[in-house]
Amino acid sequence: MYEKGAVVTRNLDAGLLSETTYITVKDLPVGIDSMTLQVQSDEGIEILSVQSERYERIVDNNSAHIIIAKNRLQGIEDSLNLYNTNIVVLSEEKKLIKTNNKFSSADSGVDIAMLK
Repeated sequence: MYEKGAVVTRNLDAGLLSETTYITVKDLPVGIDSMTLQVQSDEGIEILSVQSERYERIVDNNSAHIIIAKNRLQGIEDSLNLYNTNIVVLSEEKKLIKTNNKFSSADSGVDIAMLK
C-alpha cells in the first residue's frame, strides 16, 4: 500500500516444489511502504515470514567515472564535428576546382585532370 492509500495487488502462481519455498517478488513500485506489505495464500499453505528489502541504484553524476566518460564522449563528438566540417569543406573545394578551368597543374602542383 502507498502512503496515500492506493492498493497494489500482485497475484503469483508459485507452483510450490517442496515443503519450504522462498518466493522473490521484484519490480514493486518505488514508493511502496514495506511496513504495509500483506501476503495471503490459498488454504493449506502456511506463510512463515515476509521480508522486504529495497535496492536502489544510485547514480552520482559528479562521480569520477561519469565525468571521465562524459569528457571522452565530448571529445568524440568534437572529433566527429571536425571530420564532418572537413568533409563539407573538401567537397566544396572539389566542386570549385572542377568548375574552374583556369587552374592548371602548374598553378598548384596538383594534377587537375586527376581531380576531375
